[in-house]
Amino acid sequence: MRKSRLSITKPFSLRESINFSGRNILQRHRHLGSYNKEGSEAELQDKMEVESDNYHNDDDVSIEEDNDHYSEADNYIGEEDNDYYEEDDNYGEEDDNNNENVYYDDSDNIIDNNDNVSSNLLLGFEVVGGSISSIPFLQNELLLNFPSLVIVTDAVNSDQMSKINGSFAPYFENLTSALLFCWVQKHNISTNAYNDLVEILQHQKFEVKDVVKNIRRFRQWRNRLPLMPIRTRSIKINPKKTPSTSKGTKLCYYLSIRDIIQNILNNPSLYDKLYFGPGVEAEEKKEYWHGDLWAESPLFGQEKITINREIYCPNEFIIYKENGKRRFGRIRSIVSINDELRIKIQRICTYYELPNNFHSNVRSITSESQLWLIDQHLKEGSIIANTYEIIEKVDITIVRGSTIIANGLFIKEILYKNNGHWKLRDVALDYMHPCEYSALNSPPSPYNNLRILKIFIDIYYDDFGTYRNTYHSLGGVYIQLGNMPFEMRKHLRNHFILGFVPFGGCFEDFIRPFIKDMKQLEEGILMNVQGRDCWIVAGLGCVTADLPQGNDLTATTLENRNNIAKEYGLRTSLPILDQLQRERHLQSPQDIYHIIAGKTLKLLKLTTAMLSLEGERIFIEEWKSFEYPKQWSKLPNPISHLESFMMSDRVRLGMVMPFILNRSLTTNSLKQQEMDKLQRRTKLNRNQVINTIVKCWAIVAKCSRLAFKFSLTIDDYIELERYLKKNEKLWLSVEFINISQDFSHLFRDWFIIESSEADNEKLEVCSQSSQFRNIILRKPVSVRNTNIRIDTVSFRTDLALAYESFGYRASLINKKCNFYEGASYIQDIHNTGNRCHLNTGDIVTIQVADYGESFAVIRAIFKHKSNDGYLYPFIYVDWFEDTHKIHDKLGCPIYILRHDDFYHNIFPLTVVENVQKVHFVHDCNSRCKDNHNLENKRYLRNDFFFKAI
Repeated sequence: MRKSRLSITKPFSLRESINFSGRNILQRHRHLGSYNKEGSEAELQDKMEVESDNYHNDDDVSIEEDNDHYSEADNYIGEEDNDYYEEDDNYGEEDDNNNENVYYDDSDNIIDNNDNVSSNLLLGFEVVGGSISSIPFLQNELLLNFPSLVIVTDAVNSDQMSKINGSFAPYFENLTSALLFCWVQKHNISTNAYNDLVEILQHQKFEVKDVVKNIRRFRQWRNRLPLMPIRTRSIKINPKKTPSTSKGTKLCYYLSIRDIIQNILNNPSLYDKLYFGPGVEAEEKKEYWHGDLWAESPLFGQEKITINREIYCPNEFIIYKENGKRRFGRIRSIVSINDELRIKIQRICTYYELPNNFHSNVRSITSESQLWLIDQHLKEGSIIANTYEIIEKVDITIVRGSTIIANGLFIKEILYKNNGHWKLRDVALDYMHPCEYSALNSPPSPYNNLRILKIFIDIYYDDFGTYRNTYHSLGGVYIQLGNMPFEMRKHLRNHFILGFVPFGGCFEDFIRPFIKDMKQLEEGILMNVQGRDCWIVAGLGCVTADLPQGNDLTATTLENRNNIAKEYGLRTSLPILDQLQRERHLQSPQDIYHIIAGKTLKLLKLTTAMLSLEGERIFIEEWKSFEYPKQWSKLPNPISHLESFMMSDRVRLGMVMPFILNRSLTTNSLKQQEMDKLQRRTKLNRNQVINTIVKCWAIVAKCSRLAFKFSLTIDDYIELERYLKKNEKLWLSVEFINISQDFSHLFRDWFIIESSEADNEKLEVCSQSSQFRNIILRKPVSVRNTNIRIDTVSFRTDLALAYESFGYRASLINKKCNFYEGASYIQDIHNTGNRCHLNTGDIVTIQVADYGESFAVIRAIFKHKSNDGYLYPFIYVDWFEDTHKIHDKLGCPIYILRHDDFYHNIFPLTVVENVQKVHFVHDCNSRCKDNHNLENKRYLRNDFFFKAI
């Protein structure tokens, strides 16, 4: 049964040769289509009223019976037209699903509970033969029955049409335009598709007689083209991610990386613009070959250079001249400067060149054989030398782990700077030089004279929904060639699809053919390029992924990896990409686009959550009236439609948010409790709090701008680092509510470096004070049993301040804390070592600046790993706040035990002055019966307590 489409906004059409369209025209009303303007309008209205009165008596009349009464003029509609109307009716059924209170009876008539008979009468047909405004009684009837009716489109009156003669007048000039119009409307042809058709038809070599009438021939001709073969293979599907009716395997489709490389190299328009050569030392870093990885890796850059008949390679140690002096150095790379090869050298210093604070008796013993690398990222860490300044090679051993030191020179530590201060770290904490894990094999003897082309493979992996936001998604894996200039790489046509990971499929199963081909490419293969044989070498240069997909590309090798993997969402085995020559942490960066967009969204949520109703109103007014760049699309409402923000919307809003807040944010814009909390934590007045929030957004926007620069100079890197530090400082000072909790998934999904929990246990817990030594932590406990949340801003802020209290001012990277029930240590007092024990629940005395001697109860003892790899002990305390009142009976001071974060709660263990020097007693009230009433936080300091026995 067909259904008529109900639409009061559908435009009326005019066709003089046809009275009405053939869709559900009610019986006895066909004569309305032959309405004559010169006739009596009153007579037609009378007929309408008579017909309307008899309307309910005609419910049993079917559409077949109605069709028998059509005039001969209506019978011109052919088979194709019937198909057209049938398709249109089906489309109407979809529209009907969106209309409320619209039903269909058995006679195919629309019944609307909200409309009267005249409404049903008028909506049962389309007016054809003129615009609705040209038929006055229909216009009046519609306005009478639909007072709020708004006509969206209306046909042009006949007197407004252009004067055209011909068979298709007054609508079309000729048959061609009429046919094209019908074709465009019927098949919903897009503007670009029609423009392409016009370009083809107007081509001077276009011949109508050559037009292929059967489209299947085009599909057959596709096989003639030199297209890459599409391959398929079966992979396993995770049953936990698919419905129970799904099969255990699915077919995945992919292209071969060898085919992709061969097609690119044999495309003259691409090949001529590819770069093959050494790393380039440029002031602005824009291309891959401007980076250290390209220059240092033998798979991409210059692998050797001959100087005075001696072959020098990256990662070798040399003696060179600098300012007329002989110095030790390490060749980092062979780079090109103004098309001239130079040597980039990492400086090495001797014992006598170390800063004075590192001179000691232990180091002086090995002063003749031990050397120290200087961090290459420091300005003092590297130098570009000319080839004639290289003197000779020298054997130096880098000691990592269990490396046996033979006779000769060796390096165990790296000299680096932290906040302007020189420090030392173990050389094992530095990334290995690419030559230590990558090797370039020489071509076989028959191919020694062939040109070697080195390919930099950049692979991307991310999931996307195939049907908007549906549950099922595909994992798109595509590649780029780093040999292409940036201007080429940014074009979509130069992103090459490797394949798709089916929903529920495993990335490792999908990528196995790629790994197999890449292993062969690392060794080198023979390939014909532009008509000549070349030796092709390719390496995996960079792997970019969003946070969830990134965990498929990295791994952890911790001994307790199951627990760590569960907590951090990491895999428990080495990723399959580690079968290739790469450093997974260095060559698997997070997608900056996802990171910046995610950070902006979180900050936006936190900011809008603090706004009062009045603040939201003013904010929306400013947001609507803000002068956005004209090329931007309209942004969703950041308060009511926050979840609908696309990533591009987030990044764009971050650019203008500081200005919008600067206009809209006042002291009354925040909720009172939020303002009070911010004031307590920042020690700022109300206006300063508002200014700080705006500054925070401004710094985030500045960081985003620097991160997305097309090219970066050394000054840009310094500026970015400076703003990131400002950003951290402001966020820690403002402490948006639950900001760490909201950002926890970002920190949790970051890659972690290889370490071992067993190694952590072996490392000595370092003391923050020379008066405390031999610190031992005992009886590990779970963080859940401490009732302390370590993922909050207040916890991290206090921990950072605790580090700062003993001179450690670096940003903290490691998140994990290990908790213990007790600790023991030796405290030197007046040159005497006293063994002390500290346990949770103990009352301790702490000297606090501006407050003097203060008292606290230890809630937890824990250790944390600093950025330099050392473990430090800390305590978490709840403070006793003096009320400056005296108990009226006992005469003891009254204190309040605070369980909040109003004061700092985390301190180095070494701040404890005395343990159990004082004693506190709960000031019980009538609610304290079997147990203390925890709501009563009043305590009495026991002035009668002493420790003589």
